[in-house]
Amino acid sequence: PVHSASLHISVVKPDSTFTNKPLSGVTIFLYLTDNDRTLNQNVKYSGTVNDSGKISFTSLRDGYYYLLASHPTLGIKESETATPDKSVSYEEIDY
Repeated sequence: PVHSASLHISVVKPDSTFTNKPLSGVTIFLYLTDNDRTLNQNVKYSGTVNDSGKISFTSLRDGYYYLLASHPTLGIKESETATPDKSVSYEEIDY
């Protein structure tokens, strides 16, 4: 059987009142290992969030991913998440 999972990512940044607001213009990269992420090699999936700060990856074939979020002026954030077979996972990245 083929592993298949979905991952929905939201990217937010608090405003002056500490309310999280969607952040657009962020590119998300998914890696299978921390070392690949560190060296920025062997990217498995990538994409840019929409204007609502969201992106979805579907039909993921592996059970765990190391995430790197990159914004042109706010820099890089790292995260990681499990994506069990036949599951839907949610991850929030805070800037």
